[in-house]
Amino acid sequence: PFLVSISPFHLLQQNRNISLSFSLFRETSHPRNDHHKLYTNIFDLSYDTLVTALSSAGFAHVDIIIGQIGWPTDGAVNANSSMAETFMKGFLVHLRGKSGTPLRPHDPPKEAYILSLLDEDQRSIADGSFERHWGIFTFDGQAKYQVDLAEGSRHLVNAQNVEYHSAKWCVVNNNKDLSNASVSALEACSVADCSALSPGGSCYNLSWPGNISYAFNSYYQQHDQ
Repeated sequence: PFLVSISPFHLLQQNRNISLSFSLFRETSHPRNDHHKLYTNIFDLSYDTLVTALSSAGFAHVDIIIGQIGWPTDGAVNANSSMAETFMKGFLVHLRGKSGTPLRPHDPPKEAYILSLLDEDQRSIADGSFERHWGIFTFDGQAKYQVDLAEGSRHLVNAQNVEYHSAKWCVVNNNKDLSNASVSALEACSVADCSALSPGGSCYNLSWPGNISYAFNSYYQQHDQ
């Protein structure tokens, strides 16, 4: 089989001609016409692009496995739990329907692997801060949203009896000299995870010096201080 990574979110970020509805399996009234084939979602269009390439290379009937697919929940515009839930539910319903794609009707991918179980706070963010937020669970094992994976339980189960440290935060002292605070915060973020502060992120609207406090708290937490 041929393994492929398909990322509708990346395609949405990179191509202004792709609509959010088309990416989230919600485009039903205005399908895309590509060489006389109608597409209602970006997954099928991406999949059939691969089918065409494989056919041109002489592998028209090779099995295809989706090596990773998902939707991030933070770190960018359109990256949040609500949209991730919409995408994953739409994808799984589409997959279970076994309708396949226009070029491979009734022949869906043999397998598909979700990206990912948990967020990765040290993952490279060269492509965007959202790269650290693909998990369907938070770091402490709590489901970010509900989706039916059809593996026994019909819903995601949160981790139980998680032990937490006491909730303590460091807050910027406005009575101190803060002239170098922004530079210091950037240094802290370089060895911590400040992806939620990125444009479109869940903490992007934090005003100064709240974002400074966030940066240093992230640093302290990741360095067990």
